[in-house]
Amino acid sequence: MILPRARFIPARRGARPARANPARRLLLPGMIVVSFLIAAGLLALAAYAQHRIGAHTASRGAAQLTRAVLALVGIALGALGARYAQDTAGAVLAFVAGFGLVHFPAAVILFVKRARGTGKS
Repeated sequence: MILPRARFIPARRGARPARANPARRLLLPGMIVVSFLIAAGLLALAAYAQHRIGAHTASRGAAQLTRAVLALVGIALGALGARYAQDTAGAVLAFVAGFGLVHFPAAVILFVKRARGTGKS
């Protein structure tokens, strides 16, 4: 289905500019700090998962495939989050958080496997 083109309606002379949408605000300094801490924690989980995959995977090829799939899905989710951010800092933090969020389940599973002392699978 082809949608009709939106018409451009010029502003009247002397008209006041439209007010900014309050829902589309930039990150406040306190929010940046909290977002940074969350993104840093998730990035640490991603590094842990990428590091421990080799120790708990039977073959080198399977480990590389698992790392690649996690990285590609992480990049995709991070890019999706960054796309909807309002500013550059928010986009970077959203990308890093999305990348780390994909690795969170793998990091938990690998941590439990290490704690139990299970071998490669």
